[in-house]
Formats: sequence, structure tokens, C-alpha cells
Amino acid sequence: MPNKTLTLVAFLFAAVVCLIPDSKATVFYQVPTPIGTLSPDKVLVLSAMYLSFISLMISRAKIIALPKFPVLIMSTYLFCIIFSSYLSVVTGEGYFQINSLVFMLIMNFGVFFAVYLLASNYDSFRIKFIKGVIFLSTFNAILAILQFITRQPLLIEGYLLRERGFFAAGDRITRSFGFQGEPLALGTVCMVGLIMALGMIVEHRRSGKGAKWYIISALILSFGLLTSFSRGNIFATTIVLVLFLVAYKIKISFKLMFRFGLLCAAIFAVLYQTGIWQSFVTRIARTDDESYSHRFSVISNIWDAFNEFGAIMLFGLSPGAGVSIRHITGVLDNNFIKILYESGMIGFVLFLSAILILLFKTKATLLKLCLVALLLNMNTYELTAYSSIGTLFFVILALLAADYIPKRRHSSAPIIASKAIRSS
Repeated sequence: MPNKTLTLVAFLFAAVVCLIPDSKATVFYQVPTPIGTLSPDKVLVLSAMYLSFISLMISRAKIIALPKFPVLIMSTYLFCIIFSSYLSVVTGEGYFQINSLVFMLIMNFGVFFAVYLLASNYDSFRIKFIKGVIFLSTFNAILAILQFITRQPLLIEGYLLRERGFFAAGDRITRSFGFQGEPLALGTVCMVGLIMALGMIVEHRRSGKGAKWYIISALILSFGLLTSFSRGNIFATTIVLVLFLVAYKIKISFKLMFRFGLLCAAIFAVLYQTGIWQSFVTRIARTDDESYSHRFSVISNIWDAFNEFGAIMLFGLSPGAGVSIRHITGVLDNNFIKILYESGMIGFVLFLSAILILLFKTKATLLKLCLVALLLNMNTYELTAYSSIGTLFFVILALLAADYIPKRRHSSAPIIASKAIRSS
């Protein structure tokens, strides 16, 4: 595949993650069709998929589809989703939604298999996607910061759903949307972009290369993360940064602590002057919206759901059930429970099995840290139901699946994505 084509495909996937307002939170050029809502995110993903498949066929790639174990598990998981949809239609339970199935086939499984084929054939795709996410997420963070400072949604003002809102307490903005139209999506983009930027900084410093642009990106993404006021993302980032220090064997010296202290003081000064800090503290300390307790209370509803639906929970209630049974469960705000309800115990076990295998049987340290951050975030909202963050999640799964090795190989230094990163 020509290098320019590979770069274009990586950019298209990164653009879906960072630049296209999420169709779940906005009315960004949505067009209803009999088989689902047509929107720019799906158009870009489909374009990237077709371009990938055509290019692979033309270039006659030697490794078109090696059936690695994680891919076999994901294929079985896909079959479980389709079977649960069939059961829902046959039994007449009424929980199946064709829109949800089409969304999953394109934005989840379609993304996974397309990226897996690319990453299996071309090691450089990993680094191209990582660089694309860092660049575009930084651009996204800049827009979010400007939204907060100007108290305007700027470029996406005409596309936000009314119930999402933008202002609170008069003209005081409490959340920024970036390009996604959803604060949680903005926070997740900034979180993953920040982790990737930090990984690139460490890698470039250890190889003797300059890393000033990645340092600038990391600072901007830090501001963007705080400006999103997404508590789940901020907590997940804090945990993963600790894991980052361990994974990359970074020694905590007095010099490092002194520099870090000065940097924190400078960041605090900027946050305080712009008003971001005051809003951040107010948002983090809020308990009156019951969002803390609600996100964990949904776990207690699982047993009630099993009692009500019985044996069908073994196979799941089919795609769309997470929304259809809200009169029983309420808004889930927990991706793991959503997967359990929709794909059943079998699908849930398959999903977790694929995750654990990729975490313990791959060497791409940076991608694994990003995956851990996303998994932590799944406890706070239905991540894979969003087109932007869902695409990001399944791209990372696919990149790790391509990196899967049957036996663990010991290495003294962490690997960011692949051997191609060191020569890029």
C-alpha cells in the first residue's frame, strides 16, 4: 500500500475520533435511512474501510488475515451479537433495534477488523494513527479551551442537541464540548491523546530525539482534559499516569520532582487566571446531581434483570436493549453492564477474555496503557455507544490484536507500538 494512502486511512480514523461531532450528542448532518442514521462519522469509517480493503487487494499483501486468537474471540463475540438479535426478533421480546446493530457492525466490529488487517500488514500504521490522534486531539483541546474562555460553543453551536445544553447558571459555562458535542467524549480524547504524547516524549528522549512538539501537545491536552470537567476521565488519567511511571521505569529523582513542581505551579497559575480551576473544583466537589452514586447503583439492578428475563440473559437481550430496558434499569452509564445486557453472559465473557488476552499477551506498552484508561472509563458511561470514542476503543483493540504473540517474550524496555516507531 502506498505510504500516502496508509497515512490517509490513519487520518480518517483519527478524524472520526477527534473532529466529527458525535452523532449520539449532536444533530450534525444526520440523515435517517431504513437501516440506520447516516452521518459523517459512519461515512468516514466506511470510506476508510473500503479504501483499506481495496488497497490491500491491489497491493496483494502477504498477510491479509492471519486468524490470531484474539480475532477468533472477537469473531465469536460478533456471532453472539447477531444470534442475540435473532433470538430477540424470534421471541418477540421487542428489545432489538436495527439502528443499534448497524452501528455496532460499522463503528465497532467493522473498525476492528479493518484496522486489524492494516496493522497486520503494515507496522507503520500504528505510529501513523498515534501521531494522528495526538495532533487532532490537541487541536480539539484548543477548541475546548477557547469555548470555555469565550463562553461560546463556537464551530458546533448549530449542531448541539437542545437537551445537552451549553450554559449553566446564567452565562457561566461548566463544561466544554470540543468537537464531539459531548464533554465525556472530549475528556476521553484528551486523556488518550495525553497518554500517547507522554509515551512519545519518553521514547524520543531515550533515543536522543527532540520532543518539544509532544511536550507542547501534552500541556495543551492537560488543559483540555481539565476543561472537559469529566470526573471519570480525570480519575482514570491519574491512575494510568501512576502505571505509566511503573511501566516505563521512570526514576523519581529530586530534580524531576523540582521540575514537576514548577510545572504544576505554572499550570495552576494559568488555570486560576482563566477561571478553569474554580469551575473544575466546583464540578469535582458536586454531589447534588447524584452522578457518583448512580453510576454504581446500576450494578445492584443486575440481579433483578436476571430474575425478570431468565434464561435469555445467557445470550443477551440484543443490541439496543441498553436503551429499551431503561424503565427497569434507568440510564446505565456503565459500559460493562450494557454489554452484559445486550450480549448476555456468553458475550460478556468473550469480551472480557479478548481484553485480558490483549493486556497480557502483547508488548505494545503505550497502547495497553490507553486501553486500561478506556476500561476504567467504561465504569462511568457507555463508551462504545459513542461513535468517536467507540471507534478509538476498537482501533486500539485491533492494534493490540495485531501485536498478539502466543508466548510472552521478555524485554527490558517497554515498546510503544511496534518496531516501526523507532525508525520513524
